[in-house]
Parts: sequence; C-alpha cells; structure tokens
Amino acid sequence: MFKKPFFSRVCDFKFLLTAILFLFSFFICLFSCKRATQPIDENTSPDTTSHNFTWIIDTIGTQSSYFLDVAIINQNDIWAVGEIHLDSEIDSYNAVHWNGTEWELHHIPAVTYWGDITKGPIYSVFTFNSNDVWMFSKAGSYAHWNGLQWKSEFISQRVGTINRIWGNSSNNMYFIGTNGNITLYDGDSWQQLDSGTDIDIQDIWGAVNPKTGKEEILAIASLRNYGRAMELLKIDDKFVQKIDTTGLHSNESSVWFIPNEVYYVAGNGIFKKVKNLDRPEWIALNEHPAIYKYSIRGSSENNIFVVGSFGLVSHYNGASWRHYLDKEIASFYGAWYKCSVTDNMVVAVGTLEGINGLILRGYRN
Repeated sequence: MFKKPFFSRVCDFKFLLTAILFLFSFFICLFSCKRATQPIDENTSPDTTSHNFTWIIDTIGTQSSYFLDVAIINQNDIWAVGEIHLDSEIDSYNAVHWNGTEWELHHIPAVTYWGDITKGPIYSVFTFNSNDVWMFSKAGSYAHWNGLQWKSEFISQRVGTINRIWGNSSNNMYFIGTNGNITLYDGDSWQQLDSGTDIDIQDIWGAVNPKTGKEEILAIASLRNYGRAMELLKIDDKFVQKIDTTGLHSNESSVWFIPNEVYYVAGNGIFKKVKNLDRPEWIALNEHPAIYKYSIRGSSENNIFVVGSFGLVSHYNGASWRHYLDKEIASFYGAWYKCSVTDNMVVAVGTLEGINGLILRGYRN
C-alpha cells in the first residue's frame, strides 16, 4: 500500500485542522452577527391584565353638584373633590372621603385673598398617604391634611385656577392651571415658574426615568374643546421647555407615561409614543370612539384607563382596548372628568347632566 511521506501527511493534517477552525469561526461569526443585527420589536405587547371589573356608580348631591378630581390612597381611603349640594342643607360641601363603607361629606377650609375662611369648590386633589393630602380651591388657597388637622393658605404666586397637582413629596410639588400657570412648592416657599405659554395647563404627570434616575415631568396645555392651540411642556426642576407636538390635535388635555417605555396623550383622540420623546411624530390610536377623553391614567403599561364624555370608560390590558360604554357602564349626558388607577381598582369622577355628582368605582374581578 502506498503511504504518503510524513511531511505530506502533516501538511494534510494542518490543512484539515485549518479548514475546521475556519468553518467553526465562520459559523460563530454568522450567529453573532445575526444576533447583533436582529431588530428589536418595540411594539411587543406586555403581559395582559383582565378587562373584567365590577362597577359601582354612586350619585351624590343635587342642584349642580359635580366632582372634578379624585385620588386613591387604597381601596378604603379615597378622596374626591368638587362641589356638592344637598336639598336638605343650605351650605355646600367640597369633598367626599370613602372610608371603605360609605362616602363621608366634608367641608375643607379655603382661604380667600382677604383672609376669609370659605367652603367654596375644590378643583384638585393629590395624595401621598393618609396623613399627607393636598387640595387646591377655587378661592386660590391650598389645603393640607397632616393627619391631625387641615392647614389652608392663600397662594399669590400663581395666575388663575389650579387644575391639577403632582409631586414626588410634600417638599417638591407642582400646581398647574389656567393662563399657563406652573407654581412650584419646595416645602418652604412658593414660586411661579415661567412656562413659556399663556394657554391653560390642563394636566401634569411625572415618574422616575430609570436611565437618568431623575424625575421626568410632562404637562399639557390646551384650550380643550375650543381646539385652537396646544403645548406639551417638559419640566426640569424650575425650567420648562416645549416638546414637539407633531401629529397631535390642538385640543388634547391629558398626559400619562412611563419613562423610556410609553407616552400617551388624550383628548380629542388618543396618541402614543414608544420608548422616548425624541422619536418622530405621535401615532394616533384610531380604534377609540369619537368622544372627548378628559383623562388618561394607568398603574402599568398593561393597565391603562381613559375616561371622558357621555360616560366613556376604556381600558387597555396590554393587548387590546375595551370600551365599556353602553356595555357594563351605560352612557349618559354628562362626563367623567378625572380618574385614578391602581393595579386592581379605578375610580372616576364627574357629573350627570350638570346636576348630580357621580363617582365610579371599578374593582378588578
């Protein structure tokens, strides 16, 4: 039998080994490149939650009663504010508190410019816990519950009415309202900020951005139903800048988001951005009823509620929207103006035909 010289056999072995190593390296490179260049699907839906809720509607007050804002501390501790009249009493109330069994009527003190104590309407409420509750009245004063008593003081460092409150602590709070007003409270003093607009600011929301570790705060200004102008504002401590609103309508009035995940704006429609605000124009979600949406809030990316005119209540569960209008919740002549959301509960407030105050409680089944 013919045998190759030793040197030739060594060369063949080296060649075979080189070929094997080359093929191995080629497939490793191919696999790595495929993984590195594969696009990320940013539209992947989060895990879903249930659309099934038990709904309870409470009608409170007569004679032009209404509720304008609500805050959930827990399912047995909820505040709703507005103006509540009773046929049997001359005085009106301006807040109700849910204690787990019933709604308690309250006269929250308000202080006028002249120092008089009144019981006028309250337009906004924000809570940190049961012993740290903030409200703002039509009279121009805040009211703070510290667990023992209410403290109220007229605030001159503002313009017009306060529509909404947001903060991460009682030492860092923003009060937004008409005529472009943004007032900052740092726990010691009040300061009116330059918002760069004189349009009414309708809503504000903030959350920690995990990339920066800082609060990301957005506010939305519009003339609401008049639809002539709108601004989206980003607040960084005491500085305010305008955000691109390409793709939005001019009469949006509510904002809610999770930083670096999803951003929503609602009003005449519902619009969305994924991942960050630097992306191109807002995307319209067209599967919603042509009814005005006053408020959008959520507890997570897969538990978001929108409420609005004619009793509209819509829920996003991470995969689909469900509109409860004329299903579990009957439509009516009136509106839900604000809502507050936790993982297993939603509360919305508004008015029925401008006569009765309405409060909707939804409990996840």
